[in-house]
Amino acid sequence: MIVSFLRPPQPCKPALLQSSVKQQVEAIEKQYISAIEKQAHKCEELLNAQHQRLLEMLDTEKELLKEKIKEALIQQSQEQKEILEKCLEEERQRNKEALVSAAKLEKEAVKDAVLKVVEE
Repeated sequence: MIVSFLRPPQPCKPALLQSSVKQQVEAIEKQYISAIEKQAHKCEELLNAQHQRLLEMLDTEKELLKEKIKEALIQQSQEQKEILEKCLEEERQRNKEALVSAAKLEKEAVKDAVLKVVEE
């Protein structure tokens, strides 16, 4: 028995060594895949959060633009109203001048007619 202690240790069998290495490689691959999946999930969450923020920004911008358009339409409507009122006033003035002119002509015609009747 003493002799067996003096013998050098026998090397491990290659099949056991390969199996151990294979298990380690598989474990590392699983860890790597798990880490990639976690990162992908985090990236997806960040992307969704960014998407939501962008949607909120677009909604805010849309509301601001709606308000600006409303204000612009109100201003345009007011300007058109002022132009229309100006045109109407000009038309009234022309009509007034035409009536005054027609009245003068009518007055002259009546005056001439009365003078003719008086002269006859």
